[in-house]
Amino acid sequence: MKYLRQISLSLPNSSLLLFVLILLLSATLSAQVTIKEKVVIQPSGVAKINPKILQTSGVRPTVYMKYEYHSCGPGAPPQCVFEGPCGTSYNQTMTGGVASDYFTTNQIEITFIPFDPGVYTLRVTTLPPFNCYPQGDRSTWMYVNDGLGYSRTDPGATSIGYTYTGDLSCSGSDLQPQTFDPNSIQVISEGQTYTGMDDCRNSCQVDVTVCPISMPTDCKYTFGVTGLDNSRLSSCLLRPTFGGINICLDNQTNSWHFNISNLSVPIISTVCTPPSNWTDVGDGTNFSLLQQLITNCTDYNRIMDALNQWTQGKQPCETPCISNCSSYYSSYASRQHEDVHVAHYKQFLQIMMDNVYKTKVDIPKVNGECANTAFDRGTIDIQKGFDDGYKNSDITINPGIKNYSEQKAWDQTIISYIHVQTQIRLWAITTHSDWFDSLGNCVN
Repeated sequence: MKYLRQISLSLPNSSLLLFVLILLLSATLSAQVTIKEKVVIQPSGVAKINPKILQTSGVRPTVYMKYEYHSCGPGAPPQCVFEGPCGTSYNQTMTGGVASDYFTTNQIEITFIPFDPGVYTLRVTTLPPFNCYPQGDRSTWMYVNDGLGYSRTDPGATSIGYTYTGDLSCSGSDLQPQTFDPNSIQVISEGQTYTGMDDCRNSCQVDVTVCPISMPTDCKYTFGVTGLDNSRLSSCLLRPTFGGINICLDNQTNSWHFNISNLSVPIISTVCTPPSNWTDVGDGTNFSLLQQLITNCTDYNRIMDALNQWTQGKQPCETPCISNCSSYYSSYASRQHEDVHVAHYKQFLQIMMDNVYKTKVDIPKVNGECANTAFDRGTIDIQKGFDDGYKNSDITINPGIKNYSEQKAWDQTIISYIHVQTQIRLWAITTHSDWFDSLGNCVN
């Protein structure tokens, strides 16, 4: 069966890797205590500590802060500054909008995960205009929520803070060796939905439809598609994604250590819809279907002759080439063929993804580096490692491995069609024994 469009990349150390992977492929073809405080800085500038302390078990909070206000122009839009510990690595300035009437609510907001211990503050530096309504103590609000049970709203305040006192140091469980879990591989077939990314790495979602078949010039149809590059099917591209990543500091090696969670590695594998003049015989055990397709020996012999072509390793109408012919195929056998490719892709992905865990989850700490800066640096490198390993797992980019996988898939195809033939013959002999002569030929 044909593959998805090739990617112009080469595998590292391709000769050695080809040898190792062929050995692997031939061996098997079987088809995956942080503590927080809240700081409220009043308009007077006096810091007020809220004694609320929330303990969790190894969970880093996701903190949401916002400045909400009613205002109307004309006038300059409001501005807020977000500030964090560890120098200026967290700092950013945000500008809000100005409404045309007082009744419209505007907000300046930020969501962040605190890594470095200390105080995180959202502070108003420019108040919004109040030209159509006198400013009151409830015309603005500051709000914070850490997603772990702590929240607070302060009417009239112009700053609000959140203190994170979690420990950056790695514990014993953090440093356990990470390896790629084969259960992370998601095989996406026709009728299923996957979440991918477009060229700008924006998340997108696609319902996978069966791949269409049109008559090719070489009289060979595509009955299935398996691969990692789905650009032929959609602009929403396949990419490895992970649901979470955490960072801690290994004090013994003075390096940042990353823990990756909920990794998902997709493979597209679909069985195609045949032309209308081709008939699917299934796996040969659907007796109602067989009763419709086979009413006499002419029907039986025509179907068995077509299946004989498949058991000889070629498609009906391929040799000699017959354009727009009518014939028979088995979607069951097509699925078995594609499952062999899936098994090969899984073995490639195991090797390539494991390499990311071995080389990307520990990075040296730069003197004075904040945890959030290291997090950004490491996350980008990890994502690139997954992307590169994913692309290099495409077996179509190495002709030797591609041909090997295709030959093994055809071996399985032949076995599957022999199975289908056997099932159909058993049904025919059992239900229409009078059709067959003493030599087992259908002659009636």
